[in-house]
Order: sequence, then structure tokens, then C-alpha cells
Amino acid sequence: YEKILQFKELASLAGRERNRILYKGQVDRELISKIQYLQDKIAGQAADDIFRERKREEEWNTDKEDRASSFEFRGVEECQEDVTTLRELEAEFAQSFPKEVVFTEVTWEKVAEAVPDNSAVIEYFYGIDDYGRSRFEWVDNRQFMVWDVYLIKKTKGQCTLNRWIVPDGLSVLEQAIEFVDILQNEAMGIISMKKENLREYLYKSLLEPVLPFLQGVDKLYIAPDQELINLPFEILYEKEGRPLAETLPMIKIECARDFLFSH
Repeated sequence: YEKILQFKELASLAGRERNRILYKGQVDRELISKIQYLQDKIAGQAADDIFRERKREEEWNTDKEDRASSFEFRGVEECQEDVTTLRELEAEFAQSFPKEVVFTEVTWEKVAEAVPDNSAVIEYFYGIDDYGRSRFEWVDNRQFMVWDVYLIKKTKGQCTLNRWIVPDGLSVLEQAIEFVDILQNEAMGIISMKKENLREYLYKSLLEPVLPFLQGVDKLYIAPDQELINLPFEILYEKEGRPLAETLPMIKIECARDFLFSH
């Protein structure tokens, strides 16, 4: 589990560390302001191009190939000078970034200490249950895909850690995506008869195993992975049941290591 704390959503962790260093004032704030100004300017130009292209698609009766070739990165070309300047400033920022930096130590002991008392954390990790493989290797057999689930419970200052595997992980992932699609379609008036069956399936797969461990807990933190980040856990329940969120506040976080970054 400590490896998951250290490597889950690694790009996000790097961003948090970068921001922590920026907040401490260890880099040139004026340089950062120039970079952010150009980033916003280029992003705004790109957004304008998208809207212009959509409008032109509505007005022009041309085929798709002509439209695509006429668009072709026009936004970047129009602000190429800004892009070049941005790359130069980014290089300057990289060279001036502090070389001797003490990064946040992410260990199970420190996370356990930082987790709020009288709370529980469910950590989901989508991976491969096959000896010798990593989650980044291609697997052509869906039976190896699982959800590795860790439950941290902290009461009266004492932390416990439980782990279990949710098998048929790819099926859970696919049905979570379908459930979210159904909710989005409902906003447009499209109703699906599969909604309640999917709701119950996801509840039994992802939340029901947690229930026996939640006695004495005042708050539940959920750290999803992959497409589960879009899943509204607070509306999952079994038929004729009630959402867990009605009796226990649920807060979605990225990873349990979030508690190490107070800001």
C-alpha cells in the first residue's frame, strides 16, 4: 500500500510538490507570472479557434476533410511567437528551479498519523492480479484486472489497515462508465432501464464490503482510481436501500497522501 501512496497519480503528486515550493517563495515570482500570462493567452487563443471552427462548420456546407485541413493548428500558428517565448521562459524556470529540495516523505506511518481521527479512507487501485506483471503492461486476458482496495480506519488515534480484492475489475470499470453515461443522458431526457441494476451492482462491488468496518466512524473519505473518479459514490445503494451518504458524510479525495499536504 505504501507503493500506491507513493506512485498513484504520480503527475499530480509532482504538481503538488512544485506548488509547495512555489508557495514557499523559492523561485522567481515575476518569472512565474510571465509564464502564466502566456499560458492563459495561448489557451484563450486555442479556445477562440475551436469556437470559430464550430461556427464555420455550421455555416459552410463543405465535407469533413476540407474543414479539417483548413483548420490545422491555425491557433498555434497565429501565436507562434508567444509559444516560442513561453518555451524560453519555461527553460529559464527549469534552470532556476532549486536543486536542493526536500520533498514530502510519503510513508504509511506518516499518512496514518495525518488521517483525521474517527474517520475511514477507502483507497481504490486498478491493477493486475498476476504475479510478475505491473499495471502498465498490456494484458489480453480481462480475468487479471482487479480492484485492489485498502481501508484505513482511525479511531481514538489508532489506525488499522484492511485490504481485499474486487475481482472482474474490468467489468466493474465498464459498468461504472455506463452508469455515469446514464446519469448524463438523463439530464437530456434519455431514460435507461439499466440504471437501478447498475447502481446496485456498483454498490455491492465497491461499498458493501466496507460496511462492517465503519462502526465508530464519523466521516468517510473515498480515493478512487481510473474512471471511478467520475462515479458519484454518494448515490450508490442496493434496491430498497438508502445511500450510505445519508448517515455518513462522504468526501472524495485523490489519494490518502492528500492529508500530508495541508494547503
